[in-house]
Amino acid sequence: QFVNMYANQLKDIVPKQKLQNYIASFIVLQDNEIIRSLIENYEKVSIEYGLFPIENDTQFIKYSEEDGINYYNANKNQFLIKNKIDLSVVSFQVTPSIDDRDIAYSEIKEIYNSLKSGDNFEEKAKSVSQDPNSAKEGGKLGWLKKGMMAPEFEKIIFSQRKGIISKPFKTKYGWHIVKVYNKRRDSVNVGHILIKIVPSNETIFNIKDNADNFVRKAQIDGFENISKHNNMNIDTFEHIDINQPVIGNYGKVFRLKEFLKNAKIGDISLPINAGSAFIVVSVNARDDSTLLSYNNVKDRIADSVKIGIAETITKGRAIGAVKDVNNRRGFSRAVKNKSGDYYRIKDITMYSSIPGIGYNAKFNGVAFALKKGITSKPFRIDNNYVVIKLINRSQITDDKMKNILTDFVLSVKSKKQKEIFSDWFSEIFENSKIKDYRYQYGY
Repeated sequence: QFVNMYANQLKDIVPKQKLQNYIASFIVLQDNEIIRSLIENYEKVSIEYGLFPIENDTQFIKYSEEDGINYYNANKNQFLIKNKIDLSVVSFQVTPSIDDRDIAYSEIKEIYNSLKSGDNFEEKAKSVSQDPNSAKEGGKLGWLKKGMMAPEFEKIIFSQRKGIISKPFKTKYGWHIVKVYNKRRDSVNVGHILIKIVPSNETIFNIKDNADNFVRKAQIDGFENISKHNNMNIDTFEHIDINQPVIGNYGKVFRLKEFLKNAKIGDISLPINAGSAFIVVSVNARDDSTLLSYNNVKDRIADSVKIGIAETITKGRAIGAVKDVNNRRGFSRAVKNKSGDYYRIKDITMYSSIPGIGYNAKFNGVAFALKKGITSKPFRIDNNYVVIKLINRSQITDDKMKNILTDFVLSVKSKKQKEIFSDWFSEIFENSKIKDYRYQYGY
């Protein structure tokens, strides 16, 4: 029985794997893609930068009621409550199937057997672990104290002897194999290999197929009737903004926007991918646009006008600081003279978190685009204007390049191939015209 089950799994998996390998063989990695990936992973820069918070200038703004009324009359379109809609929603959760769980277990068991046969734990973690943060470090998580990890994980690592590789065990994150490097009284230095239990494409397609069947039945027998017949919970949401539909725990579901734009009461959507589930919505009510009165929005207008004026002042201070730097004044002094906050940091990567800002792709992108000694133009991030000066750039050495290049290129190419194949396969399925009439005949 087990052999037959495994054979059936292979019948589903192997053809798709062959197709993936065939398509992937035509995908070429461009030189600029390799260079970009090398920069993102290995290049570092040292910078100094100034932050100019806009809120520091709002307290000096003079504002009158007349300013607010003039702004309201000139920008009434900002204060329209555009079409709001009331919806009923059923969801089809995207969760792993039994086959998905079996496949994940087979993967972790195969990894465990290879480690028992002598494979290096760290190299294996780099190549197969699905924890992106630790995989590149050979699976190493560093020193962990109690309370930092899932209970099942802690139970294993705190009871395991130093140097031993554990048998596979499961947490809510997936299947793990751990290796304990060292132990203290209250902490453990550990590495792990993670194989996630995630829905396969086939599972996702099956779930969407169920949602499609629900829609077809609901269009004939009614949304509420079919929901009750299938024992499905109906969630109701009122006053949903058509332009930015927010659906409960799913947050903003932008793919719903097109349906809502022209939806009438009683209309039922096709299944919509909301991330962790496919959702189907039915329209219960729809309201016309309404213009908010000035009294309802005057506080918002006051804030908006003040911030607009303050932004101009703040930007001017940042521009002044850049001019001073270009006139040979020290960067730190120039920033502080214009009432900015000065920072200096060393060796950041493209993905570093920046003091006073956090991780920001725009900030990091500007920092890495600068030439040594050059100061950027002021640019806005959140409620600040920012200027950056590049102090130094450290690039990957030729020796290190020789050591890593072959494996690195293979890794980048493999990632690109998988992404392209996944996108292609999903698009083919989404655009397929195959119709399922089984529900009409009792299947």
